[in-house]
Amino acid sequence: MAQKRLRSESLSAQIIRHGQRPERVKIVSDRIKNEPDTISITSAYAIEGKTNIIVDSSGGSVTVTLPDVLDSKDRLIRIKKTVAANNVVIDGYSSNTIDGATTKTMPSQYDCMVLLCDGTQWNIISHYEP
Repeated sequence: MAQKRLRSESLSAQIIRHGQRPERVKIVSDRIKNEPDTISITSAYAIEGKTNIIVDSSGGSVTVTLPDVLDSKDRLIRIKKTVAANNVVIDGYSSNTIDGATTKTMPSQYDCMVLLCDGTQWNIISHYEP
């Protein structure tokens, strides 16, 4: 967070030096604050503001619940499984679907899935399974 703040302040100072309006400074600062965040998890997790989810399932299967599609149009989420043990289950919120199914399973170490919401369902854009 400190690194983002410093980067934001640095860009803000550069913009002011180049004679930009203060509104422009806010736009640049907001964009930096909204860059993808990463979280590492070891147990069930309902995705809120995070975009990159790193999952360690060594302690047992882990369920990752996606946000509601009604609030997520054009949202991109990346999920990666880092250990061989157990499964990572990706679950659509309530009855939301992921390529037509309510859940998807990632069984292998280094499985990666990139999901994009179209406002009606989550779509698997990329899935790497070693």
